[in-house]
Amino acid sequence: MNIAILGAGIAGLSSAITFKKAGFDVEVYERHAGPCEIVAGIVCWPNAAFVLH
Repeated sequence: MNIAILGAGIAGLSSAITFKKAGFDVEVYERHAGPCEIVAGIVCWPNAAFVLH
């Protein structure tokens, strides 16, 4: 199965890595040509941290 992910933010890249490890063909599409800075914070609550481990 082929999966296309629109947006290479933290959620898009995390999803791409997860799907790739599960054996899917993944392509990530991003409208920006390179990295850009966005002032934002990421909160990883204990339950989310448990899932990531």
